[in-house]
Amino acid sequence: MTGRVHTSCERCGNIEVSSTDITILPLVAVVENVYRFRCPLCSMWNVKDASPTVVSVLLRAGACVATFDDEITEPQASPLRPITAANLVAFNQELARSPNNPAPTPEQ
Repeated sequence: MTGRVHTSCERCGNIEVSSTDITILPLVAVVENVYRFRCPLCSMWNVKDASPTVVSVLLRAGACVATFDDEITEPQASPLRPITAANLVAFNQELARSPNNPAPTPEQ
């Protein structure tokens, strides 16, 4: 069973996250649990404390459980390619078109 989980992001406030995008991390050494997710709005990682009741709800919704060994390396969907000169030119052009970027003055 998968579902949507109501939680909050430190930047965005109240949000909904797919339960399959939540990972429960048991911290055996301190007898606690946390869960983590990437905010679907700002992409920031969030880590929250998880009581036994929260863990139970997350598991029923379809969240996965990771072991500490699973979390040592950050999972990546695909390898990142190096930034090219063409990427930098395109990025600078987008910045120049940004409404928040004031037009350069002749003195600059």
